[in-house]
Amino acid sequence: MSTSDSLAKQDGLKRSRAFLLGESVFTSLRVVAGKPLFLPLHFERLRQSAEWLWPETSSQLDELFQTISFPEGDGVLRLTLFAMQEGRQLRPSDIPLLHLDQQFWAGLPVRETPRARLVKCPPRPSEWPSFLKTGDYLARLVAARHLAAEEIPLFHVGDTVTEFIHANLLLWDGGSFITPKPGADTLDGVGLRRFRSLCRHLGIRLLEREVHVTEVKKYRTAFALNAVRGLVPVRALDECELVAHPLELKLTEAFFHEAIDE
Repeated sequence: MSTSDSLAKQDGLKRSRAFLLGESVFTSLRVVAGKPLFLPLHFERLRQSAEWLWPETSSQLDELFQTISFPEGDGVLRLTLFAMQEGRQLRPSDIPLLHLDQQFWAGLPVRETPRARLVKCPPRPSEWPSFLKTGDYLARLVAARHLAAEEIPLFHVGDTVTEFIHANLLLWDGGSFITPKPGADTLDGVGLRRFRSLCRHLGIRLLEREVHVTEVKKYRTAFALNAVRGLVPVRALDECELVAHPLELKLTEAFFHEAIDE
């Protein structure tokens, strides 16, 4: 990138609503041999988010999606959608012009088995739709600042368990998977949407309901779930050691490779 291009990009960033107001939406895709996985689900979420955050802008997305370049190798691609700021307006008076930024990290994530700890966090606004994924993680990062480096936070709002910081929660009761019902505080993630379809396809029962904070410790198997890493086994919750799911490897393989008629 030339110096002039770099300066132009910096100037554009300073005028973006993402930079000034934190107003942006994003999605992260797993790319294998140049092929993005679950692309229609990612595009659907960006469309829903654009229309909710900036009404009457979703028609701009077809052209923006055509500008995406998928690298040939394996990696993680993050797409961030934001609008430019005009003057000092708190809200745009006209339909704003959307921009799509893309970042690529080569190589797939290393498979891990993290330890989790319950962390209380503040609620999001009640009108927040379950599909909206934004960069509003500061409050949650602050809430989890006391955790050890090898721990990940499992958040709860009041007495209700919500999600991990970048993943949905799956619990196994011996016959069914249980996940907190999506809502303002729990993202209806692309990974969860994919897993929902996989469960229907394989005849596995998935219950989406409120999970009380005292309830989670009775389960002996748990996963963190998202579209990039798939099903990641959690090996401990607070001080309780967890055990592997008997079909863990089969489910992980099916999550990324099973052909599902949506």
